[in-house]
Amino acid sequence: MGKNVIYYFLLFAFALGGWLLKSYVFPTIKSIGQLDPDTLDGLAKWALKLCRAAKNMVDTLTTAADRRQWVMDQLEALSQKAGLNLTEEQKRALLEAAYDEMNATDATDQAAAVITHTARLTGGLEVQTDIEIEDEPEPEKEEAPVD
Repeated sequence: MGKNVIYYFLLFAFALGGWLLKSYVFPTIKSIGQLDPDTLDGLAKWALKLCRAAKNMVDTLTTAADRRQWVMDQLEALSQKAGLNLTEEQKRALLEAAYDEMNATDATDQAAAVITHTARLTGGLEVQTDIEIEDEPEPEKEEAPVD
């Protein structure tokens, strides 16, 4: 009976070891090098915030290269904190996407500010939305005489 107990104990230990490897080790190995979409989305939001901060740091960051390097250094620190190892190309892509989004958002905000400022200067604009627009009738075409 003593040999059977040892045999079943070893069988249980191997089964438990296999389950632990399958559940914890292999998924960890598989996920190494892959970026979690939530983490990447969070980094993209931080990149946008960093771009806006660098844009406003005119006193300390005088050139565009200085601002770019500052944002890249901050992205490196954030990615290390999140446990990610981003390449320079990935950080550059995040930076460029954030810069483009910042410029698009700023242009939209500027247009809205101009409209609001104009409305304040004119005492407010009232927009009438129940106007019916009638199409102009097309001029009648003269038919060419048939020979």
